Amino acid sequence: MICHCTDTDTAQLIFLTTLILITVNNPLALSWFSFHAPFNTLALLLLVLAVGQLQPTANPRTKAAGLARHWIGAAPALLLLVLGTTAMLTNKAIHDAPHFTTWHGTMGIIVAVLLIVQGLFGASTVFFDGKLWGGAAKAKVWWKYH
Repeated sequence: MICHCTDTDTAQLIFLTTLILITVNNPLALSWFSFHAPFNTLALLLLVLAVGQLQPTANPRTKAAGLARHWIGAAPALLLLVLGTTAMLTNKAIHDAPHFTTWHGTMGIIVAVLLIVQGLFGASTVFFDGKLWGGAAKAKVWWKYH
């Protein structure tokens, strides 16, 4: 039997599996390190799905709906990214371990910061009618770089 799963189905399966694994393994007994991988993995998964909501848009109505779905995916993704990164930084601080001593740690913090800046940049062009950029028309010029 062949499963014809969509990206959304796959994302939901990964999300639910991760939540179940964390929940049944007594999450209160886990170290801070244990939250880093699932939170960051879910964050990246949600970001990929959120970006996909904007492609393609044929008219203003579908563009507005895509933007709403994009925000619904991107906001929790960025929160999970901050939580996952904070969990790792907290774990390092608790154990008095050096930070950013591997490529994984160095590239991880760079990617996390870039994704957060990218999210804040995108939000600044959309929310409050683009006032930060001098109005909606000027904000739309910058939005495409998000």
